[in-house]
Amino acid sequence: MRDYKSFFSRAAVRVLAGVLLALTILTGCKDPTPMTIGFLGGLSGRVADLGTAGRDGALLALEEQNAAGGIHGRPLILKTGDDQQTPQRAISEFNRLADEGCQVVIGPMTSAMAIVVAPEADRRRVPVVGPTISTDLLSDQKDYFLRLYPAGAHAAGELARYASEIMGLKRLVTLLDYGNRAHTQNWADEFEKVFVKSGGSRLIRFPYTSSKDTQFTVLAERMAREDSDGVFILANAVDTALVLQALRNRGYSEPAVTTEWSATEDILRFGGKAADGMTLMRTFHRSYPGERYQRFRRKFSERFGYEAGFASVQGYDAMQWVLAALARNADPEQLPRTMVNMMSHEGLQGIITMNEFGDVQRKHFPVTIKDGRFVSLAP
Repeated sequence: MRDYKSFFSRAAVRVLAGVLLALTILTGCKDPTPMTIGFLGGLSGRVADLGTAGRDGALLALEEQNAAGGIHGRPLILKTGDDQQTPQRAISEFNRLADEGCQVVIGPMTSAMAIVVAPEADRRRVPVVGPTISTDLLSDQKDYFLRLYPAGAHAAGELARYASEIMGLKRLVTLLDYGNRAHTQNWADEFEKVFVKSGGSRLIRFPYTSSKDTQFTVLAERMAREDSDGVFILANAVDTALVLQALRNRGYSEPAVTTEWSATEDILRFGGKAADGMTLMRTFHRSYPGERYQRFRRKFSERFGYEAGFASVQGYDAMQWVLAALARNADPEQLPRTMVNMMSHEGLQGIITMNEFGDVQRKHFPVTIKDGRFVSLAP
């Protein structure tokens, strides 16, 4: 005898399933599960200006995406880690972020931390996207490390030519922080190659490791004794400001050149008149007229209470590219390939192009500090 009750139950289930399928097709399937993104950078100590600015830029981009509905309806959460500019801490914090479900990590913000985190990213298959990483030691590798900042060799050569041919410098005394050696030594080596070819002498190097106990007065005395016509500083903004103050107090009036690492708001805050005339190559133009950048600049200042600089722009651009890639393919293991396949992305100050290795090329231009402001020297 046929079980009609069972038959009609199965029929009802089929009808209900059909209704649900139709509703899914009509309304779209939205996964309410949050998507978690990490940020790793120096949020304390002498590199906190760089890390904080990068985090805040990334956070603003994430908040804007949430206000627009997240990614396919999924809200976004940002978890942060402070690497404290130490390798062990950087690895530990990266792994904590990975363990807590971060699908991708924005950061680190310094080259020294990037070179220790990159192998962990490969091991964990969690992509890292460095907003401000310049070391050439991570170039031309197909891995889980990508960057939004150009490798240092090109910028170092540009600055070396400018220092020699435009500024007329021939003998430089050089201060370089070995706490971020992947950036500073790499930069100094590349700079020296071009500087010597352009008629300059080999660099007179003074390596040190940044800490609260660093005696900048002693370093300045030793540097000032050298026969030089300029100083080349490869250090964070606070250290750069302190050594310039110490040099100027000893009557050393020769010009200074540096890298964009020094060019945060802290160099203006702590450097004062001692920083006037310091020259560097930048990827970031504070007075860039683009509407998107100007809107970002206003929103950033309102949200965080300070002026956006290069690190905050880089953090924002990095997060926006990551979010655009995740909207295409939410699989974090595919993120490096997705970002590379996108090839280019509209940043706040123009189009950013990425090559097959996840490295980018961006234009540099000379900038100086004058009366407490960054002023472009480009024609």
